[in-house]
Amino acid sequence: MPLILAVDAGGTSTRAVVIDSSGRTLGYGRAGGGNPVSSGPGEAAESLETAVRGALAASGS
Repeated sequence: MPLILAVDAGGTSTRAVVIDSSGRTLGYGRAGGGNPVSSGPGEAAESLETAVRGALAASGS
């Protein structure tokens, strides 16, 4: 079954969601700001990783 990972990385929060091909949400993750301009590259990368790992873990992937 194909899965889709979508990420919204903004200045104050980063959100990631895993959905299946029918659009059903399988997992969701959230972290701090993911914009490298406002958060700095290191913090933005950590936030992105945290949100994605959370979504994948919640989805069972």
